[in-house]
Amino acid sequence: MVHKRGKRSRKKQEQDRQRYLAHKFLIANARLDRNRAELVNLTDRDMLISFLKDQGCVDLRFVDVERGEVLVDSRGKGSLQRIN
Repeated sequence: MVHKRGKRSRKKQEQDRQRYLAHKFLIANARLDRNRAELVNLTDRDMLISFLKDQGCVDLRFVDVERGEVLVDSRGKGSLQRIN
């Protein structure tokens, strides 16, 4: 017997798409610091908002991003890494 997964609402699909595009944009425009093994953000909030609007996202919901913020690091304390 095949179990069906529940359908996700369009709002949830849009939020997941927006999160995916934001992460992809931030990582693509980050600087890799090889000495400290971390990715540092080089964009600001306005650039991210204009990129998401160009991609067709209408309901913009995300946490503020700052220029110079550590996105990913080797110690697991970057802002784009999951907290255990």
